[in-house]
Formats: sequence, structure tokens, C-alpha cells
Amino acid sequence: MKIMNRVCAGVLACACVLCVSPVQAKGATLVKEGQTITESVKNIEKKKYKIVLKQNSFVKVKAKNCIVSGENGASKMTSEETLPAAKGTYDLLVFTSKKSGNASFSYKITGKVKSSFKNSKNTSVAKAYAISFNKNYNGFLDNAFEEQYYKVNVPSAGKVKVTFPRAKKYQDNSYCFTNDQKKTKDPASVVYGAETFKVKKGTYYFAMTSSSAAYDYTFKLKFTK
Repeated sequence: MKIMNRVCAGVLACACVLCVSPVQAKGATLVKEGQTITESVKNIEKKKYKIVLKQNSFVKVKAKNCIVSGENGASKMTSEETLPAAKGTYDLLVFTSKKSGNASFSYKITGKVKSSFKNSKNTSVAKAYAISFNKNYNGFLDNAFEEQYYKVNVPSAGKVKVTFPRAKKYQDNSYCFTNDQKKTKDPASVVYGAETFKVKKGTYYFAMTSSSAAYDYTFKLKFTK
């Protein structure tokens, strides 16, 4: 399988992060969407908080006089950006930025992470989902270094153009367009941005990979003779 293209970009450094911790805090207070937690800076760090996402969602966190942090694999959020997060229970750590007064935080779910398929089991070439040309496809990578594969049949010799209709300002991903007929690898072929490939008739594979962070994506393949 010959790797014909791989695209990657940097990731934004996080100033205020919300994530899932490996061990859930016992006795943590559940924070509901839209609810604002306000406490003195002396008390807020001593208390435990958690939120529950019932589905993969985009979440925006607001924090005043404090930083909210934690981790859940690749899922990350900041108070400056609205980013995708996997469903689950999120334990929060709060760090104040002032010596006195009050600190507060809240969160809002701004949307559901879209996926073109009910399950994300396309984690190998053998499990690749069949797709068509000239159609947008959505996916979600919620684990670091996860790969999701798609396959498309090319009817004759021509060109395949790979595009991302919903471009992101900050990305942490790579993609490859592969021809499974060659059974060889060429990892040195690195290109940034949309790309067009010369192809022959046959079955081709498109794969998305997350290198360190949860990542939602939209892509389209266009074929011309």
C-alpha cells in the first residue's frame, strides 16, 4: 500500500483546559450545562466538580479568575476555543489566578460532533467504509494515533482531488490517500493542504489519523478523467 500524501499541522497551546481524569473524584459536585459555579478563591480549589457529556459534543468553557483543567485521552478544551470532546464523565481541577475575591466557571454545549457512520469501527484497511466521490463525509477521532479508513472505487485512469470543505484554523491531524494495489510504503511523501493525485483504475483508500488530540473532520474526494 503506497502512501501518496500526508498532511499535518500544529496544535494550539491551551490556557484553560477541561478533560476527563482517569480516576473519577468521589463526592464531586455535578455541574450542569449553563450553570455557573462561583466560589471564593480560597475554597474553589478545595472542592471537586464533574460534568457529564451524554454524546460526543463541542463544548465551550468560560472561566473567570481561575483555570479549569483535566484530561481524558485525546479530548481537550480551552476557554478560548470551542473544541470536540468524547462523551463521558469529566472530573475538573480548578486553579485560581488571584489571591482573594471570587472565581467562577461554566460550560456550554454548542453542538453535536457529526459522523457519517453510526459506528467508528473503520480502524484498518480491512474494515474501511465504502464511500463515493463528490460527497462530504464527517468523522471523529477521539483517541490519539487512531486511524479511520475509507475506500473508493476509481472507474478509470484520471485524477482524485482531496479537499476539506470545513477548513480549521488549528489542526492536529494527518491524512493519507493510498493505493492498496502496490503493497509498498513511502512515508517520505509529505504535502500540506488540499492535493490532487494521478490514479489508475482500482480501489483506493483514504485514512485520517489523529496525532495527539481529539479531532473532528470533514473531507471530500473528487474524481475527474
